[in-house]
Amino acid sequence: MNHTPALTALGGSAENGRNCYLLSSPASNILLDCGVKRVVTGEYVGEYPLLTREIAAGIDAVFLSHAHEDHCAALPLLYALGYDGCVYGSQETIDAAPAMIKKWITFVKKHHGTLPFTDEDAARIRYKPLSLGSGYLKDMRIMTGRSGHTIGSMWIALGYEHTGWQLFYSGDMCTCAASLAYDIPPACGFAVLNCAYAGQILDQDAQYHMLTALAEKTVRDSGVLLLPVPPTGRGCDMLLHLADTFPHAQIYAAQSIVSNARALFSKSEWLRGSPKDAAALDTVHTLNTAEEYAAACSDAPCILLVTDGMLTTEHGQLCLRLLGQSDKNHVVISGHAAPGTMGSNLLDNAWRKEHALAIQAGKMVIKVHLDDRDALAMQERLCAKHTVFFHAPARHCQRVIAAYAESGFSAGILSPGNTLYL
Repeated sequence: MNHTPALTALGGSAENGRNCYLLSSPASNILLDCGVKRVVTGEYVGEYPLLTREIAAGIDAVFLSHAHEDHCAALPLLYALGYDGCVYGSQETIDAAPAMIKKWITFVKKHHGTLPFTDEDAARIRYKPLSLGSGYLKDMRIMTGRSGHTIGSMWIALGYEHTGWQLFYSGDMCTCAASLAYDIPPACGFAVLNCAYAGQILDQDAQYHMLTALAEKTVRDSGVLLLPVPPTGRGCDMLLHLADTFPHAQIYAAQSIVSNARALFSKSEWLRGSPKDAAALDTVHTLNTAEEYAAACSDAPCILLVTDGMLTTEHGQLCLRLLGQSDKNHVVISGHAAPGTMGSNLLDNAWRKEHALAIQAGKMVIKVHLDDRDALAMQERLCAKHTVFFHAPARHCQRVIAAYAESGFSAGILSPGNTLYL
């Protein structure tokens, strides 16, 4: 392993998924996230970071920005390759990671894929809480802050003794989340910056206005609005918005979404001001069993939130089967949907026609990442010599890279397997 200061992309830059970066230096070797890429093509299920036994043996510590599968679900692979150190993250991230990893394992097995690790490897992960603020990660100076993506999600700045901050890693970041706060990072020499909405400039207020209008129309037409969402982050924000905006509507939501939305009110250190009134959730019907989901589908007009934004869960797919034959119903994909997943297929008119689906489907991005304008604003703060974009295909990054150049900044992508010397 090269011990001069260097950043190696093991996944994530120039693609969407398997985020994993290695910062190697004379002080220590820190791995930044270790996620999977959700792809399903026949027996081929999932892509993993370019980890080897040699790399695993040289890692001193792992920083986990948050507990989404594209950032954490390959952690068992790291232990299968011989890593025996700790994984550091916020307590909230540590609490959520095991369930996310288990969910990934279940997904792969359901699609008859092959896992490159065992359940025992997953059980051997050693988590250690990391607080917000300044400190040390092994021999490396660090600063962490809230990234505004989920409860517990953090960015990290790393540096060496007697030097300024050398590298900023954003994890997934959002500066305009409805409920969550983010902390302004320090100036850094280099940056690895989330830009999942590369090539776009999004208006969050406009998106919520569109969501409200669609909910009103669906209810007026006696239909069902099906919203597949993650159980945290935008899933909670959307539930709180709808419950507050439509206090007399029939709203159903998976138990995990409701529980996480309620938990926001006890996590004031992660919040941006005060969230909407918790009392609005009292009228939401919680769903646990298949029978409850089926009953909700027959209770039109209503709004129905199910877990997993890609619509891969059993309960979500049950709802789609029950609602798919009526054009009064709508399903909205509000985030990334990997190719081959039901969320992606629903946006393909040819696929919908082949499967005789009448339900109306559309894409409506509820912002939980940075877009081009956000990335430029972040650079004004970071003053980085060079920025590496991740979480988007290379072709989508060309406009923001050009915008950086026009502003006098250097930026690009770092394809998996490539190294940038700092």
